[in-house]
Amino acid sequence: MTETKKDGSHFLSESPIELSKQDLLNYKHYAEKVRKVVQNNANNPEPLTIGVYGKWGEGKTSFMNLVENQVDLFEKNLDGKGIMKYHFNPWRYGSEDEMLFAFFQGLAQKLFLTQETNLKTAGNYILKFSRYLKAIKLSASVGVPKLWGAKVTFTPSEIFEALGEDIKGEELSLESFKEKIDDTLEKARWKILVFIDDIDRLDKDEIYTLLKIVKLNADFKNLVYLITMDPDQVSKAIKVRYGEDNMDGELFLEKIINIPIHLPKIEKVDFRLFFEKKLEQVFQSYIGNSNNAFFNKKKLEIEEINEDYEHYQFKTPREVIRVLNSFYLGMFAIGDEVHLRDLFWIEYLKIKDDKCYKKIKDFRLDEMRVFEPIISFNDYLGSTKTPNGLRKNLLEEYDSFSIIEMLFPDPIKSPIEDFEKSKRVNHEEHFDKYFSFHMQGKIPEIKILKYIELVKLEKYEDAKGLLKELSLGFDNKKILYRIEFQLDEVKKDVELYGLIHNLLDNRDLFNDNDNDLFSPSTRIRMIENLAVRLENRSENVKNISLEVADKLDYMELSFFTRKFKNIDYKIELESKILNKVKALKEEQQPFFKYPKNIMNKMVMEIWKGSESEKFKQFVKEHLNTKENIGLLVRNFPGYWDNKFFGVLTQDNYKYMKSLIDTDLVFEKISEHYSVSIDKTQVEKWDDLAPNSVQDNVDQFIYEYQKEKELESSKQSTKD
Repeated sequence: MTETKKDGSHFLSESPIELSKQDLLNYKHYAEKVRKVVQNNANNPEPLTIGVYGKWGEGKTSFMNLVENQVDLFEKNLDGKGIMKYHFNPWRYGSEDEMLFAFFQGLAQKLFLTQETNLKTAGNYILKFSRYLKAIKLSASVGVPKLWGAKVTFTPSEIFEALGEDIKGEELSLESFKEKIDDTLEKARWKILVFIDDIDRLDKDEIYTLLKIVKLNADFKNLVYLITMDPDQVSKAIKVRYGEDNMDGELFLEKIINIPIHLPKIEKVDFRLFFEKKLEQVFQSYIGNSNNAFFNKKKLEIEEINEDYEHYQFKTPREVIRVLNSFYLGMFAIGDEVHLRDLFWIEYLKIKDDKCYKKIKDFRLDEMRVFEPIISFNDYLGSTKTPNGLRKNLLEEYDSFSIIEMLFPDPIKSPIEDFEKSKRVNHEEHFDKYFSFHMQGKIPEIKILKYIELVKLEKYEDAKGLLKELSLGFDNKKILYRIEFQLDEVKKDVELYGLIHNLLDNRDLFNDNDNDLFSPSTRIRMIENLAVRLENRSENVKNISLEVADKLDYMELSFFTRKFKNIDYKIELESKILNKVKALKEEQQPFFKYPKNIMNKMVMEIWKGSESEKFKQFVKEHLNTKENIGLLVRNFPGYWDNKFFGVLTQDNYKYMKSLIDTDLVFEKISEHYSVSIDKTQVEKWDDLAPNSVQDNVDQFIYEYQKEKELESSKQSTKD
């Protein structure tokens, strides 16, 4: 295989092969036998028509080329005939008549170029034959109208003479010209092999004209026609003239073709070898001469594509080429950012099952799935029955569902982190990449690598400048993802910790929710992911984790701490959270007056768990205004989609009661609010619509009074 370079110019060619050494489908052995049949027939003057049959894309033209290769080179006796080749391309002509006359014109010109007198003479008669045929057509179609509607007609002889032919001594008929052509060709020392390719792509009238040329108009002596076609398509096209169904077309085709040659079956091992060689070729074009760790990793992904071969449903070599060319383009656009096996399957679907591909491409995550990082197309969260939603639709409508099960497994059997780290299509961080091939907004990999290196070299100001440039020019989430991916590749602890510190020192660059400091942001996502990476490091991380804790405010540290699952120093991190809450400025206290901060409840759990009485006293001291009372209650209903507060439900109330003295809260509410709740008011509460502070307070009153009534009822029963 010729070595290629990574310059974007090496798509696989769909052109047919020319030489035996290019044959990956093992056609050459059968083609050699067919070539010998043609050669052995060289001394037989009778016209012969050979049909090469196969479906579109199976390699008919390549097979014909293998037959043609060296067909004119063979041992023959002194009187034996040589073989002359004439290629006729019917696609070049815009009409049936144009095709007909171009065939004879081209054949005559081919004969004129030879040194043999008989062939030159035959060429001359072929030209006259063609012109007389044209004269017959003209005589049937031209005329000059007279006053009374009659026409002045012309005989073929008159038209023939008008075309500049000397007709003295000539017997003028198609039959007479054909006899002269046959006589001279039979005397010649050459067999003429006429190649006509892909007639199944012509329309039905053009196919009819071409077959008429072969069987009626140009069935001259010493001509052998080699014609490639899909016989089913040709039969369908010509049945209109010769019958009512495809069988009639097949019977007519049998009269035209003397020797039908069906392409040999492609053996499974040859087809697989063809696929592997072509896949290797496109990958070699992608990586060029690179031999670094990144491209070695990509080579492993290519090997996975080869391992999947048994699942592919390729019907023809052309399908393989089309899929691989689509994959090749994808590799150059986004190959560095995705998993190549998944990309190949997506491109395979694009070519083989376009409707299914578009269904997947148009999929979008909605608000209800935003916290589900793995895409399985099961739409209905909470449903125990799968498949459901889009997944069920894909299963029922498309034959490619087995591919979807490989790309989007359900149930999930691998850790989420594996899908994210490997850049798999079923992870929300990567899904869109597989369908977005534009370069606008693509983050230059070199800048990410440069930032990493600047930090390693302790050039922190330069690193900050580059990070700021990236944060202003590109999507912050994408930047962080690319940096985090590089963090996973850092082997030395000291380098990893340096990068973590630098990211945290510059975390304000990634605050994409400036209008709402307590909503989860890219900055918070970064802090959480750094915690995950530290815990996965498992060794020598206590000191760095505690150092990180000192950099963060109480809200950031709460997000950071909750990501640790199995560490023995989590209580130390929680203690730091509590100290930061206590150290808040007076105007920031109490911390619970910011109910959008979903970490407040975590703070309450920590404080109550470690200093129950002090926490109770803190709450009591700060329930000194109507505003603070309402905001404390507002910490417990759901805060939906970071947009509005829902209803304080019974479960919310019970959770609040586990942390806060609800008797104290009700006492304070009674001092500042009306505690009268009517049934109409309760019926209007809607958890999926915005609720005001007053609504949440009323809901607390309702749940509190309902609880007290139940307790009173139980006590009365006991008494």
